[in-house]
Amino acid sequence: MQIEEVKGVGPKLGRLFNKLAIYTVYDLIQYYPKNYLDYSKITDIKNIKPGPVNLRVRFKSVKQSYSYRKTSITNAVAIDDTGLVKITWFNQPYRQKTIQTDEWYFLSGKFELKYRQFQIINPIIEQVSSDPLSTGGIVPIYGLTEGLKSYKIRRIVKSVLEISQFPEILPKLILEQQQLTSLKNAYYQIHFPSSQKALDLARERLAHDELLKVVLASQMNKAESSNLKSYNIQFRLADVQHFIQKLPFKLTDQQRLVSWQIIQDIQSNNPMNRLIEGDVGTGKTVIAALVALMVVKNDYQVAVMAPTEILAQQHYKTLLNFFKEVDPGLKIDILTGSTLAKDRQRILNQLANNNLKIVVGTHSLISLEVKFKKLALVVIDEQHRFGVKQRNILKKTNRAMPHLLSLSATPIPRTLALTFFGELSISRLTEKPFKETIIKTEILAKTQYERSREPIIKRLLEGQQLYVVCPAINEDSNLNSVKLIHQRTKELYPNFKVGMLHGKMKSKDKEKVLELFINHKINILVSTTVIEVGVDIANATMIIIYDAENFGLAQLYQLRGRVGRHQKDGLCYLIHNDDQIASNRLKQFLSAKNGMELAELDFKLRGPGTILGLAQHGRSDLRLVDFSDRHFINMVRESSNLFLSNPKNMLQYKQLLHEVNRYRQIIKLD
Repeated sequence: MQIEEVKGVGPKLGRLFNKLAIYTVYDLIQYYPKNYLDYSKITDIKNIKPGPVNLRVRFKSVKQSYSYRKTSITNAVAIDDTGLVKITWFNQPYRQKTIQTDEWYFLSGKFELKYRQFQIINPIIEQVSSDPLSTGGIVPIYGLTEGLKSYKIRRIVKSVLEISQFPEILPKLILEQQQLTSLKNAYYQIHFPSSQKALDLARERLAHDELLKVVLASQMNKAESSNLKSYNIQFRLADVQHFIQKLPFKLTDQQRLVSWQIIQDIQSNNPMNRLIEGDVGTGKTVIAALVALMVVKNDYQVAVMAPTEILAQQHYKTLLNFFKEVDPGLKIDILTGSTLAKDRQRILNQLANNNLKIVVGTHSLISLEVKFKKLALVVIDEQHRFGVKQRNILKKTNRAMPHLLSLSATPIPRTLALTFFGELSISRLTEKPFKETIIKTEILAKTQYERSREPIIKRLLEGQQLYVVCPAINEDSNLNSVKLIHQRTKELYPNFKVGMLHGKMKSKDKEKVLELFINHKINILVSTTVIEVGVDIANATMIIIYDAENFGLAQLYQLRGRVGRHQKDGLCYLIHNDDQIASNRLKQFLSAKNGMELAELDFKLRGPGTILGLAQHGRSDLRLVDFSDRHFINMVRESSNLFLSNPKNMLQYKQLLHEVNRYRQIIKLD
């Protein structure tokens, strides 16, 4: 049922609910309170002390008057069996007509000395019932929008809960073994808890269901993958040794270990599904090149995908450099949206007859007209930037399922990885083959910006370049926009050429701006986060990030990683809006030792939706799960095993499976 169809809502109120992303009755029921006020402890009037009080009273008298400024004043005397207390409401003249002196009321407010006497000013009152809405118990507090008050949400939620049916989505065996409350009781108690214990039980049940969907999705993906067939890539020791000998640097022990893990994976008849995580500079690409060599030497093909043309070009050049001495005759090409028609047709023909062994590209590779003869390995850089359907098209244009190797500089916290990606093998790189560079990082309030100009101008005069990153494109945002800062930067640095880059520009225009920056025709590039991944410009050694508090810590780490590369020390300024809380959070960024530590911090501060990009797929359902509670996570895994152990559950609990299938698509990395 749509929210506007609920009795008492209608189109006008429905539009206000829509602003809170509440479109259906189901959305409303899952719009959990953000907080609670405990009005459940009732005090006798004779025992009240200054401060918050909750009473059960009748009214002895209620009188209406007006001040000389025409302010409405309602004075009342409330009583119980132990005494009386004075009550005053300002600008609430309806109180005199609505209060009935023969009824009992719950009253909550603050008992304090005001106007030379102890009294309670503007308290909340509600007729005594077994099910009060606004006092007399634990009262839910909801996130609001203008025109929609918490009381109104409570009233609508209660009416919906009273008429709704909640068919159980879990087998009785799981409910009994895990001692979970019923779904109906959980929904009611999370909105209107009868006690703290009842609220805790409701949270546990709903959090259990939230996480169960994800764990089931991961386990079902894993079971499905185990039935797929792929190519058996034989290990060729001499080729590996030759490749390593020709490298201009020595592989780290971690790189050797991860390479061996992958080589073992691709010798199986089942498709590999492995993710390599590692900070910028840990050498993920060289591992991908080594594995690609193994595939090519077995007479199969490799596709390397990148989210942008610039990154695809960089991978293409890197692979050419790796293989120019190892195997000069190896055919490598690039296919992007900018590829000329005649070159595109040539590449398509060579892929179709296996004459082209390695192709690098963007989304242009994901097309039904791109057909591979023997595609055995897909390498995807920053895999979360491609949709599941797009990746599946690439893998299914083939007679068998290729092996998948994903590369990411965005670390996934270990607990999250084990929970969400049970079907995925993860390798982590923390060592760097080259000497670590230093990126001097400073946190500045916007009023302190001038402190950054002198060091920046000095470096610009030496020929170095600067990134300036903004969170918004247009000036109609409350945040610093690219267009605004581009103009301001031109005024601050009049002797230098300033360019602008953002995601709404046409691809050819973006490529042109980046090319000008790469060729040092632009000194300063003002950009959104489109430079976050892959842009590798050795001469760009400085970065300013505006509204830094609006970025996740891991994302700030990615952005800062654009500088301090190629053995050149970097300079980074984080500009925030004079906010002490923001400043303290950014100080955590400075104290972290690596990207993984920052991802863990981000996870605690912002939740799993941010780390995994679940926001791209609509509302994240993971609002109650505490990922630090290992006992709880293990309990959910037990429930998942119990559910999957009985095939009838798949057919009987269709509502749960519908949600599970949604998550299967979100978290699937093939």
